[in-house]
Amino acid sequence: MALIPNQSTDQAVVFLSEFQERLKGVSFFEIDKRITLSIGVVEAGQDCPLTGHEILEHAAFAKNFAKENGRNRIAGFSGTGHTADEPTVLFVP
Repeated sequence: MALIPNQSTDQAVVFLSEFQERLKGVSFFEIDKRITLSIGVVEAGQDCPLTGHEILEHAAFAKNFAKENGRNRIAGFSGTGHTADEPTVLFVP
């Protein structure tokens, strides 16, 4: 879980995609596996009607969507994400 305050979904995606890129260069001793990171994004401003629990549920749903649609992706909801619509992939490295 990461909170990225005062950022739009687009700004958060830029930040998170840079984080994904940095993880590519990380290696663990003799493990020959590539690290991937699937991320779910929910935009929740001050007027967000969702509870903290609902925000976490939406983020988990979007993360699972990212994993199920190819891994190493960033997925989220169009608009403010205040509805339980199907998330969409927002970024693929």
